[in-house]
Amino acid sequence: MRTKTAISAIVAAVLLAVVAVSINHRYSDDARIAPIAVNDNPSTRVLVIGDSWVADRVLDEPIRDALARRTIVAQVHSLGYSGERTGKIYEHLAASQETAATCVIVAGINDSIGHFGAHYYAHHIRLLAKLALQRGCSPLIVELPQYDQEGVVAGDAPAYLRVRNLLYRFIFDHGSFAPIDQYRQQARNDIAGLHVNLLNPDPAIGSPTTRPELWENPSHLSAKGRIALADAIASAIFARMHQNVSS
Repeated sequence: MRTKTAISAIVAAVLLAVVAVSINHRYSDDARIAPIAVNDNPSTRVLVIGDSWVADRVLDEPIRDALARRTIVAQVHSLGYSGERTGKIYEHLAASQETAATCVIVAGINDSIGHFGAHYYAHHIRLLAKLALQRGCSPLIVELPQYDQEGVVAGDAPAYLRVRNLLYRFIFDHGSFAPIDQYRQQARNDIAGLHVNLLNPDPAIGSPTTRPELWENPSHLSAKGRIALADAIASAIFARMHQNVSS
């Protein structure tokens, strides 16, 4: 009995140590920022950066086609990092030399799945927006979508990650399983005062419950869903360009 108690105490101590270390390394403020590369025609270039929603350049063609329907001929290039949180995505952008007229940021689902908290998400969204602005790029932030967090299968994740996510849920998300609105509102608060455009994706793609034909699984869009999101992104870019010309 004492042996089992001792083992349980050791396991609990190790898990708490893992969580403590990961908490201390949550933020990415110290990322080294690389100088930007010279672009031949940045005024017609759109850079899309994000997680698996952007990986394999799956949004490039849909956004380019949607812009073309609005008589905008643009180069679209994406940097997508599957499974990465906003902090790591910021580090990737800082290390790259990419710039463009518009920087579309599609990230945050992994922050939410891991329960890293609204402040973590908003903090790094602000860092991404500020870095884009520093590089002369107009940020367009796609807000955290209404994915089905309860439907995301976590059974394949290592045990320590499942335990960490559970602890983070109560430490950073106040026990809430899917506080998407909290994440969105905190990001709005943190980027207030920055020249940033926000895109609420709900009218375009809804959720897996309300628009199942647009979702491949609980946390990823289908091909139709990507076209719908790309159209909303193109519409926002067109509106911003029209506003700039008018002003």
